[in-house]
Amino acid sequence: MKKILPICLIGLLILCGCGAGTQVLPEGSSETKPVTNCNMYDDDLDQYMTETLIGYGFPVGTMIFENVTFKFQVAQSFIPQREVLTRVQVYVGRNSSATQDFILAIRDNISGENLAEITVDVEEFVIENFSWVEIEFDDIAVTVGETYYIVAYTADVADNWYGWGGNPDNFYLDGCAWLSLDDGPWTNDSYSSENQKHDWLAQNQVQTSRVNDTWDMCFMTFGRDNLAPDSLEIDGPAEGVAGEEYTFSFIATDPENEGVEIYVDWGDNTTMQWHGPYNSGEEAFIKHTWDDIGDYVIKAKAKDASGHETDWVEYIVTMPRDKSPTSLQKTFVWGQIRFLRMRDNSITFRAVKVHYRIFGEGLSGVYKHQRLTFDNNYIGSLRTHWVCAIFDGTPV
Repeated sequence: MKKILPICLIGLLILCGCGAGTQVLPEGSSETKPVTNCNMYDDDLDQYMTETLIGYGFPVGTMIFENVTFKFQVAQSFIPQREVLTRVQVYVGRNSSATQDFILAIRDNISGENLAEITVDVEEFVIENFSWVEIEFDDIAVTVGETYYIVAYTADVADNWYGWGGNPDNFYLDGCAWLSLDDGPWTNDSYSSENQKHDWLAQNQVQTSRVNDTWDMCFMTFGRDNLAPDSLEIDGPAEGVAGEEYTFSFIATDPENEGVEIYVDWGDNTTMQWHGPYNSGEEAFIKHTWDDIGDYVIKAKAKDASGHETDWVEYIVTMPRDKSPTSLQKTFVWGQIRFLRMRDNSITFRAVKVHYRIFGEGLSGVYKHQRLTFDNNYIGSLRTHWVCAIFDGTPV
């Protein structure tokens, strides 16, 4: 498709006496607008077209001309080379009759949903003259090499319109201007002769010079490279019982507000995988069970939708040797003891050397010089110098 747009009403619809900023240049002159990037921003100039042809541009809004109402929406396509779009500047002025705020949107499809929509107060614009207006929004993660659109519009109120400066000399090669008339389809091609308003303009000899040129609007975009999510946060129990399930929370916040995934290594040679995606800043709850006693180091990291990863974060968990008794566990002990006390259903003794076998867990070993208390029933023999018995549960 040819990049062609009718600039109907040039000199009639565009602001009278437009100049470069506050400087008025002769009709037909052009000037490169100064590009500034204040130190307050952590970004760089990315895409731009700053050459304006004085008296040329597109109206944005609703105009009444010779008792015919025209409603214009205008857009400029561009291809970013930085991974994050941070802000834009547009070269816009307002007509003295403008009463409604100026609205600018960013889209990845010219007819699609807004990635961002910003309303700028009408008083921010110079009357009947162009000026560079900076428009800020939350950072937007974009795909380098794909086409995006800066879309300008305002409320549909009679004679409420702005002018967006442009140039028909195709200075920007990675995009062009687009126009929607009366909420109709977007086009960068000339209107069909079947369009009644186009016919009306022709019949009334309204100027449409340079209609076959490739138009660009005056704009600047700023961006930076995509950043990895902020350091991952892990929270959960610091110790527990082997064989029981525990829940841990993971939080990763992404500067571009992209979704994040979380990779967890539980430190016990079990399956490791990515979990998610989760929203940026969302608390993710992930469960795990350690089968054996011991100390474990949980290692985790997060990555955003662009594939940028955080550093590894560690969290230490201890599964102590002694487990809480359950009805399924029985401990068989035998060996020499030094002291024995029996109170109610609790049995306490100090082991000199007592062997044990915990059924249901497959654990065995030797208690040496330890104070052991069983709170459950036992089967077997207990004397002051030796023990041979089966207890319900494990020592507490």
